[in-house]
Amino acid sequence: MNSNSKDFKQLAKIFLPILLLLFLFLLINLIKLQVVDKEKYYRLSTKNMIYRTKLKAKRGLIIDRNGKLIVGNRIGYNLYVIDGLNSDKINEVKNELKKINITWNEKKYKRNQENLVKRYLSYKDYLYISANETKFRYLDTKEVLLRDYYYRETFFHPVGYASLITPKYLRNKEYEQYDENDYIGKKGLEKRYEKELKGNDGINVLIKDTYGHKMELTLNNVGNPSLYKKLKSNKIEPKSGKNLQLTLDKELQTFIYDLLKDYSATSIVMNIKTGEVLAFVSTPGTDPNLFLKGISSEIWSNIVSDERHSLLNKGLELFSPASTFKPFTAYCGIKEGLIKNDSKFKPCRGVIKMYGIKKHCWKKGGHGREDISGAIRDSCNIYFFQLGDKLGINTFHKYAELLALNKKTGIEIYNEKQSVIPDKNYKFANRIADGRWYPPETLDVSIGQGFVQMTPIKLLQFYSFIGSKGKLVQPYIIKKIDDKELIYPVKIIEHDTSVFAPIIKGLHDVVDWGGTGWRANSKLIKICGKTGTMQVKKITKYFKKLSPEQDEIPYKERDTGLFASFAPYKSPEYAAVVVIEHHGSGGYLPAMITKKIYEFMKKGNYFEK
Repeated sequence: MNSNSKDFKQLAKIFLPILLLLFLFLLINLIKLQVVDKEKYYRLSTKNMIYRTKLKAKRGLIIDRNGKLIVGNRIGYNLYVIDGLNSDKINEVKNELKKINITWNEKKYKRNQENLVKRYLSYKDYLYISANETKFRYLDTKEVLLRDYYYRETFFHPVGYASLITPKYLRNKEYEQYDENDYIGKKGLEKRYEKELKGNDGINVLIKDTYGHKMELTLNNVGNPSLYKKLKSNKIEPKSGKNLQLTLDKELQTFIYDLLKDYSATSIVMNIKTGEVLAFVSTPGTDPNLFLKGISSEIWSNIVSDERHSLLNKGLELFSPASTFKPFTAYCGIKEGLIKNDSKFKPCRGVIKMYGIKKHCWKKGGHGREDISGAIRDSCNIYFFQLGDKLGINTFHKYAELLALNKKTGIEIYNEKQSVIPDKNYKFANRIADGRWYPPETLDVSIGQGFVQMTPIKLLQFYSFIGSKGKLVQPYIIKKIDDKELIYPVKIIEHDTSVFAPIIKGLHDVVDWGGTGWRANSKLIKICGKTGTMQVKKITKYFKKLSPEQDEIPYKERDTGLFASFAPYKSPEYAAVVVIEHHGSGGYLPAMITKKIYEFMKKGNYFEK
């Protein structure tokens, strides 16, 4: 054996173990890479292919008292450009969009996110893009949930509307869980119950194809069963918002809306035993579906310029109650024991001089001598001037506080105004004139004028109190949230029902015995009610003779009419209020509308008897 062979063997003895160790090291790492860390490196290789996106929760449904769907959801479609495109492909996208007549500002394109091209894609275009994926390689469509208001204007004011969230909301920490594609309640119950209706969004895990399109995960497109299972486990299902069941009755709401839709008006109907509101109408309304996609400047201009103010919920706004307030003056007088001596009141001769001022009754010749029931029936100003003078303004305020007339009712709709029945310090506290209260101002309050202001919903609550002989119910409009039934308070104020007897008799006679509300007289049902006429401007005798509807008078100078009521006479179940702006006296159209409402309810078996 030569020396070269010996040297080779010696080198082999030295390096072979080293080579074997190196091979073993590589083999171990290969096994680790291919077997032990296979899933880890597969996840890294597919990291750029995985895409996480929000799963929008379905907004809760709104149904009427009988389960009829008022507000639901429908599917819309948005169009996006996929992310990660270079400038050449962006030009291709522009050409793709031209095929469907959509313009796109490519300068706003961002490579690291979805790029919205068009919101509310038409269903026709959606189908066309979906059926021609090879022509639209860089476009994606996505389903979005839109609100669907089935009865449009009819429920606009109580229900409200939802629309796309604005940057103003997104800057608020309260809405940090929202994004620019979310819808949010902006009015009515949609706003009041936003948290309950919204629900909780989920998370979806998708996989991208070679073009960047997002696809649902499948074992085939993921490839690795273990990774597929893990990715699927990361998906979080959205939780739908809670459903609201209203106390509103779709049939009654629709009937009243159709009666009033051509006027600037409001009407509310309530169960006087429970406080359930069966109808809450304010007209005209606006189609809430318009707000989903954004209103054109032309349509918006028409809405805001309408002198009937369709965006204003008149059921929660302040009005002068006029003569509908007289039963409250009567209540105060009875409670203070002043009615026992009303025979000493001066008879009505059409005018009376008090505090050096001539105060007039609406009837020029006067009503003669009246008792409390007759004064309500005839709406005699002279009687109530004298009664109010004996009461004094602080007594009015005392009983207003007792009956919560100076408080909001608490109905679950935003922007309810607070009614005002003043006390002696009212003018001073509100910096009105010299701040002093003068006795003639109390006379105005006694007939529902001057500084008195009430909302129709508060007026309704008071008439419900009279009709139920002492139950002060909380008006409410939500019956259930999901399956949870809500309970609202009923407060008993008065147990001596004799206090109410002369008032109820007077309200009955207003309708059935030739009183000011005779147009509400019905053969189907006995109605108790009171008219009120809020005079906007002193109208000449000439105009008053032309038409009871005052059609010939400029719109904003016409009287506003009110009619507050309950029925049936012997055992009242429901109270209703009707207010019609700038259309004449309360004894005219409001009284006739009230009659139609109760007759509809009678024919529809709303009453127990």
